[in-house]
Amino acid sequence: MQRHELEPAEVRLVLEPTALQPVAPVPTGPPRSLGDFSRAPAADIVDVVGKHFGGIVCKGQRVSFRRGMRELLAHLEKFDGETWQERWQTAGLNERDNPIGDVAGDDRALRKRLTTAAAQAFAMRLIRPSLFGFRSYKFVRFSTWFRRTADDPLLEEFCARSERLPVGEGRQAKARSQLFAALTVYGIDLADLTPEGLLHYAVECRDHGLAFEDIASRTFAGTLAWTILRDMGHFPDSVPRTLRGAVTRGQLTVEEAVDRYRLHNQAVRDLLVEYIRQRPWRWTTPVAATSSMSWPSCSGRRSRKSIPSRLIFG
Repeated sequence: MQRHELEPAEVRLVLEPTALQPVAPVPTGPPRSLGDFSRAPAADIVDVVGKHFGGIVCKGQRVSFRRGMRELLAHLEKFDGETWQERWQTAGLNERDNPIGDVAGDDRALRKRLTTAAAQAFAMRLIRPSLFGFRSYKFVRFSTWFRRTADDPLLEEFCARSERLPVGEGRQAKARSQLFAALTVYGIDLADLTPEGLLHYAVECRDHGLAFEDIASRTFAGTLAWTILRDMGHFPDSVPRTLRGAVTRGQLTVEEAVDRYRLHNQAVRDLLVEYIRQRPWRWTTPVAATSSMSWPSCSGRRSRKSIPSRLIFG
């Protein structure tokens, strides 16, 4: 019988998420809780902003909101596009570190109005920013506006659960803001957010240093939000309860452990798989099982006690 030299086991360094694969959600159409204003005249949008966002503030702020939105849209009208979204992109405002407020120069009041208008445009889903575009801002009231505008029972359940967590209010607010950011960037409602989608957001934030941490820390965004979504049943039971668990490669199966040795004979390979399966109590993991076996070479020599040679050579 011909014997084959065994190729060395493949060394697998897991540096990227493998338990779940990050996949960006594909929106079927952005949520339009206040209506579809993608092609609406600027005057109509300004009126909605004044009524929706200005309804719970003083008259002075209401006037400022309307003025800021009017100024934002006037700037976008200078660029090509059929929709406000297209004009936003043509203006380069989805690029990293290019906030709309920069067009104000040294005019701090104008900068503040434009930044506020951008937050309101994102919250009402008039504009869908890129991750870089969104993270170009440090909004003060975005979470409040987003939640109120969404008017989503599922989102409200998430928020209620976050407020009951045994952590500080700062971490509770961070869980909400990171989820709101993901929904904004992907242009979806919470009902359309999958584990793979949130994982994509978390990985992108980590890789580009956008989790509000030092990029060297390799911190994921949305870790607390993940656990809340899992506990409330939005993510299925098959999904790990923590985001860290989702990006950690789990234990190899028996088949994967044996296949690390690249056996040429399929029948022998299948026999080894069955041998290990029938004796699970002998090893802690499939990798331990295959590592503890001596794998005969052409010389027939073995270094330690092993499985019966008949399982290899017949």
